[in-house]
Amino acid sequence: MTSTPATVTHLMQAIHAGEIPGFGRFVSTNPAESFSARTPHAGRVIAWAGWLDDAKADPEAGTFEPDFQVWTDAGWSALRSELAAGHPHRVEAGGTICLRPHARCVVSDPQSCLTFLRDDPPSSVEILYDPVAMLTPDMLEHVEDHLARAFEAAAEMPADRLAGCVVAAPRLEAGRVVHAALAEFPKLGGFIREAWAASPLASRPLLVTDRRDAEG
Repeated sequence: MTSTPATVTHLMQAIHAGEIPGFGRFVSTNPAESFSARTPHAGRVIAWAGWLDDAKADPEAGTFEPDFQVWTDAGWSALRSELAAGHPHRVEAGGTICLRPHARCVVSDPQSCLTFLRDDPPSSVEILYDPVAMLTPDMLEHVEDHLARAFEAAAEMPADRLAGCVVAAPRLEAGRVVHAALAEFPKLGGFIREAWAASPLASRPLLVTDRRDAEG
C-alpha cells in the first residue's frame, strides 16, 4: 500500500458526531433548514449537505431515507438560501460551515460537488470531500470505477474550497454503505490510497475513521 503524506491527518469517528481536534466539530442540524438560527457561527462546523424531511433523516448516524425532492430545485434552493442567510454571521464570527456530501443529500455526488462549487457559494462555505459517503449499495459492484471518478473529479474543484478528504473503504452493512478501515480490505484499500495520493486531495487534510489508517 502506498501513501503520500497529507499536510495533516485527523482521526474521526465513523459516525457523524463529535469533535475532530484541530479541524472542526460535527453538528446534526440541517444546513437546508433554519441552520444559522440553531448553529454557532464561530469555528468550523461540519454538517451533512442538506435534506428536506427530518422524519427521513438520522444525521448523527449518517442515514437518510430516499427522498428524490432533495435533488430538485426545492432542495437546491433551500440549501443555497440558508447558506446565504448565515454567511454574514459566519464572516463576523470568523467561522465556516463545511458541507459533507452524502448520496441522499442535496450535494450527493462528485458532479453535484462541482455544480455547487461552480455556483460560487458564500466564501464561508467549504466541502469535506467524502467518496465513500457518496456511494449507494448498487454502486459497490463497480466500486473501483466510481471511486476513481470521484478522486479524478476533485481535480476540477477549487482546492481552497476543499477543507479535507475522508479516506476510508466502503462496506455494506444493514443495506447501507458505511465507512470501514482501509486495513480491512487490503486490495481495495491500496487502490483507494493510490487514487487519493494521485489526486489534488493529497495536499489537503486527511481524515480517517480508523487509527490503523492514520498510521498506514
